[in-house]
Amino acid sequence: MKNRTIHILLIAVAVMMTAMTACKSTKKVTQTPEIPPPPPEVNHLTVKDIRNADFSTLSMNFGTEIDDVRVSGQVRIKKDKVIWVSISKIIELARVKMTTDSVYASVKVKNQAFQGTYTQFQKEFGIAINYDIMQALLIGNDIAGYQQTNAEYDLANSTTSITFAERKSSRQAIAIRHTMKIDNRSLKVLSHSMVSNNPSQNVRAEYSGFQSFGRVTLPTVADIDISATNAGRMAARLNYSKIQINTSLSFPISISSRAKPLSL
Repeated sequence: MKNRTIHILLIAVAVMMTAMTACKSTKKVTQTPEIPPPPPEVNHLTVKDIRNADFSTLSMNFGTEIDDVRVSGQVRIKKDKVIWVSISKIIELARVKMTTDSVYASVKVKNQAFQGTYTQFQKEFGIAINYDIMQALLIGNDIAGYQQTNAEYDLANSTTSITFAERKSSRQAIAIRHTMKIDNRSLKVLSHSMVSNNPSQNVRAEYSGFQSFGRVTLPTVADIDISATNAGRMAARLNYSKIQINTSLSFPISISSRAKPLSL
């Protein structure tokens, strides 16, 4: 692979098309009340109306193309606790594990690895990531644990756009400008748009091909476009297949003591 391809692949592995957000403080933010119900004359949706995918565990295979290189892999999620990703091209290239407070990445093709907190990851690579936003991006849910205040609404024929000038996390002090487009009939998130200023980062994700798996409805296609001052621009279409809900899953990762520090 060309160096540019390797660099983009490593970034995609390390953040797996995650949201680009900014850590403004390490002080815990106090949770504020959710948005009150709209007046009766306003016929729009609120965050409470969104039909999030609810599950204990989730497994999805995916295929995508990064810088003209086709790769495949698997995503495993233990809801609100662990995200595990494996990326392959004939052989496994890399593996990533994210918990609520730590990131582990093993890039086998270059014998490189990273393990540390999200704050350390941001200091090392200039990319701010967050477990809750990552989970929301992969499956098209709202962001868990984020304040719901100061919303603006834009009602169209079949969709409602909800915009927050600043959403903050109750788990980590991260603030973003966030817009979600919601389908008025299915109550599913059709798109996310997230912007932060320090560092300058933004991400857009669009979802399609929704399918029901029992009581859980998930997109089978996620189009994700990310741009960041320190990482350039990345765009990919994740095509999900072999989606399994609430099965027994493992989340193994091994960081070799001989691995070199991960470089993007």
